[in-house]
Amino acid sequence: MSNNAESSQPVWDDVDAAALRLTPTKRALLRLLAQLPLVSAATLLRLHTAVDSRTVRRALNALRDDGLIAAIHAPLVARRSAQLWHLTDLGLAALARDQGTDPAALARANGLGRAHLLTDLRHLPAIQALHRLLGALAAAGPSAPRLVTWQRPWRGTYPRPYEGAHGVVRLPARAVLAWGAGDETRYGDFLLIADRATAPLRDD
Repeated sequence: MSNNAESSQPVWDDVDAAALRLTPTKRALLRLLAQLPLVSAATLLRLHTAVDSRTVRRALNALRDDGLIAAIHAPLVARRSAQLWHLTDLGLAALARDQGTDPAALARANGLGRAHLLTDLRHLPAIQALHRLLGALAAAGPSAPRLVTWQRPWRGTYPRPYEGAHGVVRLPARAVLAWGAGDETRYGDFLLIADRATAPLRDD
């Protein structure tokens, strides 16, 4: 998101023009970036397989050139950095206009904004591990995937026997994926706990 308070307010004529230029691939990528801020191109390619990878990369570059998305270069492993994409204020406003909703409501629903982005930056390794797991699940399906629901973190409740109350459980993420269309649609509902291989293995 923009660091400048004045430039963070898109001009509505620019928003309208940007929304009108959205192709199906660009629209799909903006929706994914609203759900998955700070996501890599590799994960996006696994989640949007309706077109070839070159089309996806061209669409990412075009969205960047139009000011709808931006990327940070994050050092996730030694001597290597990843390019991680997120919506700009203009991108958020254009997506909201395209979906017929309010930008502030869209931001609240997806946990978007500068404060959320700064928080996510402090937890990048864990977030990227979840994204990689999500991409692997999407690629394991029978056809082109669609991300229906993404909740990070996920909170659920369960009844406590004999206590007349409910307990709360929290897990890193929940994803609902769909493959296919119409009557042939198949759904998968997953709770994600990414293994970052940080615990040492011991053979007793």
